[in-house]
Amino acid sequence: MVDVAQLVRATDCGSVGRGFEPHLPPSPFPPESPIAFRRCRTLTFYMFYPPGLLLSSFIYHFETPYLRQKGLHNPILIRNLEVGNKQYTLLHLIMKNDDNKRLLTLGIDIGGTNTAFAAVDAEGGIIARGSIPTPGDATFSLFIIRLHKAVSDIMRQAGLNLTDIAAIGVGAPCLNPSTGVVEGAVDLPWPSPLPLRAALEEAFKLPVASENDANAAALGELCYGAARGLDNFIMLTLGTGVGSAIVCDGHLLHGIRGMAGELGHLTIRRGEDARPCTCGRNGCLETYLSARGVVESARQILASDTRPSILRGKEPLHARDIGEAASAGDEIALETLRQTGRILGEVCAAFTTFSSPSAFIFFGGVANSYPLMEATMKEEYERNLLWVYKGQTRFLLSSLPSGDAALLGIAAVARMSLQPEK
Repeated sequence: MVDVAQLVRATDCGSVGRGFEPHLPPSPFPPESPIAFRRCRTLTFYMFYPPGLLLSSFIYHFETPYLRQKGLHNPILIRNLEVGNKQYTLLHLIMKNDDNKRLLTLGIDIGGTNTAFAAVDAEGGIIARGSIPTPGDATFSLFIIRLHKAVSDIMRQAGLNLTDIAAIGVGAPCLNPSTGVVEGAVDLPWPSPLPLRAALEEAFKLPVASENDANAAALGELCYGAARGLDNFIMLTLGTGVGSAIVCDGHLLHGIRGMAGELGHLTIRRGEDARPCTCGRNGCLETYLSARGVVESARQILASDTRPSILRGKEPLHARDIGEAASAGDEIALETLRQTGRILGEVCAAFTTFSSPSAFIFFGGVANSYPLMEATMKEEYERNLLWVYKGQTRFLLSSLPSGDAALLGIAAVARMSLQPEK
């Protein structure tokens, strides 16, 4: 018998579930041929077949009709893998659990250039995905028609249809989550206000939830990532800017127009040396912890420190360059990240007094260098922390794959909208 745990590790399939096991009728195939199952109580279903089976005939003429009776669709992914010296075939199916119908949610991420979308299962597995251009040469109504067709096509290719979707989540620039209206988005090709949520509800005949990107990322972590099981946490996205979201007692804080928790624009420095921010004010957290802020810190250190550095004269200079140089032992780059860590620890101590989180979760390009600023961050956090909060907070990195984080977060918004209020 095959070591199931070894197969699971080899394919990154997560834990093996035992919620559903087909009891096959007599056949010319080995009765133990389906030897491993994953996510069996939700939507994603994996089976491993040993070599030597007439796999194509077996799946389509024998296995598939039987599994359909159990609520399964046709396989949507078949690939070979090698464990040790043995070959196996991985069959990925989709199961409809009779106790939890319509488990898929659809995430739609509308950007200025492209619109991406994905059907996501209850455990954060992307079942089907696609994208279309966000066209400047089409009316908004025509764009919605094209989007509906594209989503229908990728669902059909996955052996599904729109009735398998329980709800839709959508994210877009300047989207008011309360009204679902885009208000003044200069990056989109249509004039505002834009009734995005209403248009999608009309086209898809499904409930639509809307959210801004930082809040969606936090809900993605809550549903699928590092925040699973947490009722109180703060998420900081350290990227081109600094996004943030606050979950308190199991509820995401929105405030008026969904703008609560914009910690990136909290003033942390005042006076003549405070850095100017794109918001028009000076000294915002974003000017120190964003990618641009880290680059500015490096430039200031380079100007005042004569030590040699591979960063000297490098233009354009990016935060990624600083992280790579620090990993290679460059002292200027390391000092830049130590300084960034001190600021991060200082502000996290201040944020703790507001909502008493059990965890901070960091995401984004700057957070990729977290191991190199962790020591100074924690030291500064403890130095500034009010004693009553000692020992209650963890610091975690996002566990969402960076390329899928936006779609998973927006799909999570839809899934959260289906849950009853606490």
